[in-house]
Amino acid sequence: MPTSILLVSEQSIYRTGLHALIHAESDLSVIGEAGSYHAAATQISRACPDLVVLDVDLSDGQAGAAVQAINSACGKARILALSSSGDPSLIEAVVREGATGLLLKYSTPDELLNGIRSVAAGEIILSAPVQDTVLVEYKRLLVSGAAEKNQPHPSAAPSRQVLGTKLHRPRISPHAVPRERLFEQIDHWLKRPLTLV
Repeated sequence: MPTSILLVSEQSIYRTGLHALIHAESDLSVIGEAGSYHAAATQISRACPDLVVLDVDLSDGQAGAAVQAINSACGKARILALSSSGDPSLIEAVVREGATGLLLKYSTPDELLNGIRSVAAGEIILSAPVQDTVLVEYKRLLVSGAAEKNQPHPSAAPSRQVLGTKLHRPRISPHAVPRERLFEQIDHWLKRPLTLV
């Protein structure tokens, strides 16, 4: 049975392109589209799809609130957020509320399809620039936590495995604002499979 997907974006042409891309895949099925968070909430409560591909750049509401509303309406639906930026506050908001994937809108079609399948399978997927934001903050929290406990730096212990990727990841600005709540969710994620694109 194909993975059922609801597309949510206020940009009609973007939804149409996503629909065409997904429609060509035999293991994926678009069961609906919505142009706003409000319209999506109505469809989700009726259809309860396996996956919601959510454009978090919508103008009619907060991204975190939209993810929370989707989780409330249909607890089984996994959420793949799409954004035009890797803004740390946006990442925190959608991760904190339960999105398990965040890809940038300029991802290639193959990256998007891989992301859809990965999130539908219960894995976590983050675009390379988003990975940098998450890992920089996670490292900061590990270092500050070790300093508070007066312990050696966690990287000295072999308990954490470092993941690599073939993709180029741009440097994160030294002015990026760290978000501690994001990493409460990351600790939860460490117990789940991770797919890097």
